[in-house]
Amino acid sequence: MTARLSFPRFGFLLLAMVSFLWSGCWLYPATLHYTSELTPAQGDRASGYELGNENRVSYYLEGSRIDVRYLSDQELNEQFPDDSKDGKLSTNPYTYGNWVDPNLGYTPNRFSVFEVAVYNYTLPKMMLDPTKAVLLTDRGDLLETYTVAPVANRKSLEGYYRALRRISGNEYYRFAKRIGLVRSSLYSEGEIIFKGEHYSGYLVFDPLDPKVEKVQLVLKQFAVNFDAFNRPTQTVDIPFFFTHKAEKQRMREEPPATALPGTKVLIHGPLEITGNQLGDLARDVGAINSVVSENLADLNRCFTAQYEKKQALEGEVVVEFSILANGEVEVATVRETAVASELVEHCVLQEIDGWRFQPAGHFADEPIGGPQTEPGSAPSRPQTAPREVPLSAVTVVYPFQFTAAK
Repeated sequence: MTARLSFPRFGFLLLAMVSFLWSGCWLYPATLHYTSELTPAQGDRASGYELGNENRVSYYLEGSRIDVRYLSDQELNEQFPDDSKDGKLSTNPYTYGNWVDPNLGYTPNRFSVFEVAVYNYTLPKMMLDPTKAVLLTDRGDLLETYTVAPVANRKSLEGYYRALRRISGNEYYRFAKRIGLVRSSLYSEGEIIFKGEHYSGYLVFDPLDPKVEKVQLVLKQFAVNFDAFNRPTQTVDIPFFFTHKAEKQRMREEPPATALPGTKVLIHGPLEITGNQLGDLARDVGAINSVVSENLADLNRCFTAQYEKKQALEGEVVVEFSILANGEVEVATVRETAVASELVEHCVLQEIDGWRFQPAGHFADEPIGGPQTEPGSAPSRPQTAPREVPLSAVTVVYPFQFTAAK
């Protein structure tokens, strides 16, 4: 027997679907702003603690002071502004920068980051081992800190980003830049703080579950006395207490106003690359395409202004330029053009002249620390001496298709 849908029920479903689409919920998903805040609390041990400004909590111990502050993603982006503005290509090692997850509608936390500063006023020496610090939650989580380089049974930031790295010169550059920032900002192991000195750095953990409400950061085995061989003879565990609140705020309720179609630039890769040396991944097709893709918005602005004034036509502009050994662009010229606008051509050449590629010869081998083996993975190949790659200029012929966005 064939089932039939009655007209009243069908009409109700149709009306519901039309209302849903009309509301814009499907066509225009809401933009959300996600925040995860940790606020210092006194906890069970109020003695010796002092709550300060900027969500900082201080603990006073035997002529010393230890400051701890949770760093929100916004603060971390402000710490590294130039590395937090390129969407998915952002090189801030601690956040996703200004990238928004299209499936979530907001930017999630990549890590939980604390800034720890130790001030030694009177003791001969003291030392915090960052690998001993742990993060405890009221949901039973015990999180360990990330190290820089991979070590047995530990998570590392180098291993984290090595797993995300694709094969291109610019991917290696972004990897190297992130790890460089990590090395300059993470709390270093084995850092002895002598009398009258202070030291600070970041402790990095996995992101917190949104349902977590209470958190303890415990600086375990904080060394305050040493023997003649620099071995700790007296240590203390110092807990810092926080309350956690995670929330999402709706940033846009109404569908955006109808916009003009606008323009766009289409690329299909270079027509020619001459002068590239074997093994120089900073000058291969992937590396060149990566830099071009990052700068398409600037090229599009060159075309949009003239096209909207009806002073430029849709068409292709073929540009030839040289990439010097230091990564700078030289001798950019237009070989062919169909846009019928000298202003567009001049603007495009100016933009390309400001591009910066990676220096020649980079990334022919692993850029940092040689090959590493992640826990549980197959052994890496033996480390070899970096290949010598001649430093020379590379000439690129690249076509750009300017068109109205349909």
